[in-house]
Amino acid sequence: MALLLLFSCASGFVPVDGPDWILDPPRVPDSVVFVGEGFGNTESEARAGAYRDVLEAMEGELGISVLIPYYREFYSTDRISMFGTYVNGTYSVAADGGYYHFILAVTPSESFYAQRSEEYLDAIERENDIGRLLSSASAHYRANEDTAALEDVLAALSLSLDGNQEAGRYAPEDLLARAMEYVSNITIRVDKPYGDAICLVSVTRDKGPFPPPVRNGRIDVSYTMMDNSGNLFEDSVSAMSGSNGRFEFNVTNPYTARRGTLRFSVHLPEDIIEAIRLKSEEGFIDPLLELVAARSVAYPYAIPPAFPPEDTIIAVASYMMDGRFLYSDDAMTAFSDQLRTAGLEYETVAAMGEDEADMLASLIRDYPDKRYIVTVYLGLSDYREAFDSVYVRIDGRVSIIDTDTADLIAQRTVFVSERGEDAESAERLAFERGARIAGGMLLRYL
Repeated sequence: MALLLLFSCASGFVPVDGPDWILDPPRVPDSVVFVGEGFGNTESEARAGAYRDVLEAMEGELGISVLIPYYREFYSTDRISMFGTYVNGTYSVAADGGYYHFILAVTPSESFYAQRSEEYLDAIERENDIGRLLSSASAHYRANEDTAALEDVLAALSLSLDGNQEAGRYAPEDLLARAMEYVSNITIRVDKPYGDAICLVSVTRDKGPFPPPVRNGRIDVSYTMMDNSGNLFEDSVSAMSGSNGRFEFNVTNPYTARRGTLRFSVHLPEDIIEAIRLKSEEGFIDPLLELVAARSVAYPYAIPPAFPPEDTIIAVASYMMDGRFLYSDDAMTAFSDQLRTAGLEYETVAAMGEDEADMLASLIRDYPDKRYIVTVYLGLSDYREAFDSVYVRIDGRVSIIDTDTADLIAQRTVFVSERGEDAESAERLAFERGARIAGGMLLRYL
């Protein structure tokens, strides 16, 4: 039979007519008995203090947090379901210009100490896991694998935020400082010994007279991408250095914007960073993120267009359903803006002609010095009226012609549907969107 009696009466006040259990708690078999005392200006304040007194005594006995998670339930129901705790007696008396309140709480010892055992084992396991991660970090660091060491430290930091440790040896603030030290020692350099198309990235530990290369270093590369419609968006990819601390990165690919800036930075695992952010106080992880950004390296680039602007003319033509030419300033502006967004400047004109063949013949005649002619043909193909709007469809083509060989280098089709309040607004939106998509398609070839 286990029995433990815990009571405070810290104030030294002993009520004359109070129950015996205030100074002589009953012995309840296989139970832990607590006597709590509270004082306040009102009975409510005194009662709240007595409940807090019991919970604080539980915390001292178990070594885990009890007051915050269980106060509301205990105060409202006189029970703590997790422990099996229940209030078996209360007493309140006015004295000393206020009120004293006493409660007698009983908890089955088995369920009570089971909580301590579970929390205690968790704390031991958590501390051991953190220690193993930090040992792994040290091993990676000795092997010049600094970014792997950084990931181990960040994993340990995330774990340290999960709860108590047996001896409390690993404070989150200390682990964050260690992670920042690793980042501070990593230096990224970007060169272009092979020309503009490929850059050579070197990753070293900037420490000592002969900085060693960072082996298997994970580096994030962010850049501007382009989708099939020519819309630009930011993306990133992780690269890894070899045993010499270097790797090559291809600037040119079919989806990269023709001009932009690559940014190289130390890799931070997104899942671990997000876990740390959710577990910690707001702004806790920000110094690390700011340090990574400050030590990142920007690499501006400009890829020469496939078709030289001085040898190329681009013509945009819009047509009504009956084949009549329609000059659309919205289409011209949207198309030109799409090219300029990608960093390209081409001479763009409004083409005319009864059909595409006539339009091409006119361009060849008017621009004899241009080897490449790009035609953007957009034509209204359908109208549909609804209750409160008009739907318009546009069909079109983007064609690239080599006038020296008369070859059709490439051709892409455009299909667009738009809705407007009336026919005029629907046409404007459809031509604008069609021209923007056509510009995006053309960018894939330029």
